[in-house]
Amino acid sequence: MLDDLDQIAIDPDQDLASVRRCIGLMADATEKMETFLSDYAFLSEEEQIHFFKYLKPQLDGRRIYYTQLLRIFNRGPVWNDGQKVAHLKAQLQQIDGYYQRNSELYLYHRLGESYNDRLYFLRGLDDLIPDIDYYPVFLDKRYHTRKSFQYGVFFANEMLTRFLHRQLGADTGITPMALPGPGQKQH
Repeated sequence: MLDDLDQIAIDPDQDLASVRRCIGLMADATEKMETFLSDYAFLSEEEQIHFFKYLKPQLDGRRIYYTQLLRIFNRGPVWNDGQKVAHLKAQLQQIDGYYQRNSELYLYHRLGESYNDRLYFLRGLDDLIPDIDYYPVFLDKRYHTRKSFQYGVFFANEMLTRFLHRQLGADTGITPMALPGPGQKQH
C-alpha cells in the first residue's frame, strides 16, 4: 500500500484528484489495519513496540500528510505568488511550532532512542493523553499507544516539510534543506 501511495504524484498545479485518491487509499488501509489489530495478539512486547513505533506511525503519518496537503491546497491563495509563498511559509511555521511543543519527544524520535519504548509504545495504558493539535478520533487505545500517534505526526510533518520546501524552492529559488530521516542523527 505504501508503494502504491509513492507512485501517485502530488502536484499542486493539478486538481486535487491525486490527493483525494491517496486519502481514499489511507481510509481503506486504516480500516484493514484496525480489523487486523482487533483480532491480533502480539507475540512479544518487542513486536508490539516495533509495530507502534515504526509501522503504525507510517500509516497515521501518511493519513495526516495527505489530509494536510488537501487542507493546504484548499486554503491556499490562487492568484498571487507572494501570497502563495507566505501561505507555504506559514505552514512551515505551524510545523515548527508543533516540534517546539513536543521537542523532548521529537529529540527522542530523531536520536532513535529506546529507553522509554515500553512506556511509549505498549498498549493498555489508561492515561492516554490526547494530542490537542490533532483530532481525538485517533486516540482509541486499541489502535494507538501513548506516543504512537505523535510519531505519526512527526512522520507527516517530515514529509510536509520536504514537500513545502520543494514548493518554496520552485517558487522562490530557495534551496530545500536536507532533513535527516528518522533515527539519523543531525550534525
